[in-house]
Amino acid sequence: PVSPPLDDAEEKEVKAAAAMLTDDIIPSVVERFRTLDLSPVDGRQLSDAMHAQGINIRYLGAMHRAAAKVPYVQVLCEREMVARACKVLMRHGLRRTGPSHLATACAHFLNCLLGSVPVPNGNASHAEKKTKKKKGAHKAGSGAAREEEIDPRGPLCEWGTESLWQSLQAEVQRKFDFALSSDLQATLHRLRQLPLLRSVCQRVGIQLLARDLDLEAAHPVSADDVLQLFPVVRGTVSACKDGREHLTLGKQLLTMGNLQKAFEMLHEALSIFHQTCGPMHSQVAQCYGALAMVYYNLQDLGNALSYQQKAIVILEKISGWDDPEVALGYGNMALFSHCLQHNRRALIYIRRAEYLLQLICGPNHPDVAALYINTAMIHLDLQHVRTALRYLHAALTINETVLGPEHVSTATSYHATAVALSMMRAAPLAAKNEQRCHDILKGLLGEEDPRVQESHHWILQFSARAKLQAQQNKQLPVTDEAEIGKGTLKPVVFAVGGAREAEKTMPVIGQAGNARKAKRGGKGGRVGGRIAGAPGSEEIAVR
Repeated sequence: PVSPPLDDAEEKEVKAAAAMLTDDIIPSVVERFRTLDLSPVDGRQLSDAMHAQGINIRYLGAMHRAAAKVPYVQVLCEREMVARACKVLMRHGLRRTGPSHLATACAHFLNCLLGSVPVPNGNASHAEKKTKKKKGAHKAGSGAAREEEIDPRGPLCEWGTESLWQSLQAEVQRKFDFALSSDLQATLHRLRQLPLLRSVCQRVGIQLLARDLDLEAAHPVSADDVLQLFPVVRGTVSACKDGREHLTLGKQLLTMGNLQKAFEMLHEALSIFHQTCGPMHSQVAQCYGALAMVYYNLQDLGNALSYQQKAIVILEKISGWDDPEVALGYGNMALFSHCLQHNRRALIYIRRAEYLLQLICGPNHPDVAALYINTAMIHLDLQHVRTALRYLHAALTINETVLGPEHVSTATSYHATAVALSMMRAAPLAAKNEQRCHDILKGLLGEEDPRVQESHHWILQFSARAKLQAQQNKQLPVTDEAEIGKGTLKPVVFAVGGAREAEKTMPVIGQAGNARKAKRGGKGGRVGGRIAGAPGSEEIAVR
């Protein structure tokens, strides 16, 4: 039904609401993304964050323009726009495709998107065919129109890479008021093919065979890879208001440091959800994850690891093993195992988290950088200092790329690199990196901030050590090295919403037997071996 026209007063209110969205709400959400108060990993989390602030998905183009200084948000927005445009085109084409050719049509479409497929010989462009069909239908009547629609192969097999990209550009411009780049290869390199393939399959409802795809090939997907199509529909998720209120209050108390009250609220919420929603529910998994953090802050690491495992089991069953919350959970399990001195087991979990994050969002994301810092901390405790430096360098590169050179996370990477360099007795380089950290923090926080003063203290220590090395030109005493490494590398605690600082000091037994503080929090791959695109690691036998 056609909506009645708006009168002048209603039209004025609509324009005012739209102006408030574009001028106030969207910039405030982008600022939360920049400060990592919110850190979406994929399109679903980005959509949830927008809807929570009252922003419709049609404002993805405006969100992209507002996030000019936050590149990782721009990538998420652009990837989501392309995936949703692919959904519209595929849905239209699959309706006119015979059942025996659905797998072939889906594989051809994905090859056009990810590979290099020319337009089939003798076929006109899709736009020209669509125009001709409409004219023929008007002339010959409805019977001729229905007869033309009976096509076993369907219209999707008429696409080529170039014609598909032109149609995607038009669809994105129409739905989101955003102009995609005409350079397909540069866009695919920026959006990353594997995360884009995952997003498109989730939006359309395509299940692919789990295998290594040659994404550099012209036809990376075959018809045999398409296992099935399943409906993607909107539905309601059962939830209990009382349980949700207890869960929210428990998380707030945990953030405030009131662990005993948080423990009581979360256990009450868990009991309510078990009675109303059953054990296999997403909010039950949230309760287990929050309780794991309570036990972590209470230094009961065994229970923390156990509750986090329960949360991961539930999430893998109800959301799939490639859900962002599953990667979050594996990152936390790596931290808990490291605190229990199970370093090799921690590396298994952290590699799994890294694999999932690279599958979901690609390598250039703040959560990947935070994961690399945790990995470096574990390698330092295993005496793999050079490997730790490679991970720290990768984390620094990611933070500078996606957050900019003047960001607190970039300063944290410089400080962690300085600590690792000091352990290698490269004090001059350590002092240089710490000076860069101090300059960034001073510009952002001011001279009186405790973190700026702490950074200045480390500069003095590293500079004194550099002078001592220049004079003596020999190795440092073990006691001095232990003092330099004490309490400087901070493990990253993964939690929903982005990186935050924790208050409790946790004992982490490692290099020189020192204790370290858990200072930040955030969100979180292949088990064993090396990860494609990872900085590298020492060979560790994992059984």
